[in-house]
Amino acid sequence: MKTLKRNILRKMIERGELVAVDSYHFEDVLGESRGSATGKPVRIATSGTDCKNGFCNIFASSLTSRCGSAWINEDGTITLYVHSNCSFDFKRISPD
Repeated sequence: MKTLKRNILRKMIERGELVAVDSYHFEDVLGESRGSATGKPVRIATSGTDCKNGFCNIFASSLTSRCGSAWINEDGTITLYVHSNCSFDFKRISPD
């Protein structure tokens, strides 16, 4: 495992280099969800109303919050840990 700066991760997202491999979310109202964005390209959403179908939408605050981190796994996937109830795994691809 190798630490990855989240500003570098943001640039990779902006260049279209990542697709979602897995995701985990938990909230009190809807409960747990896993992997709903698998295989979708990753993009940064500016607000809750900016989410687009067909994408794994990541909020910019997920890349800047004090509690988050990111790392490269031994298999080459990238994990973004937003907080204890939210994380994503990405695979790097060649942008079109």
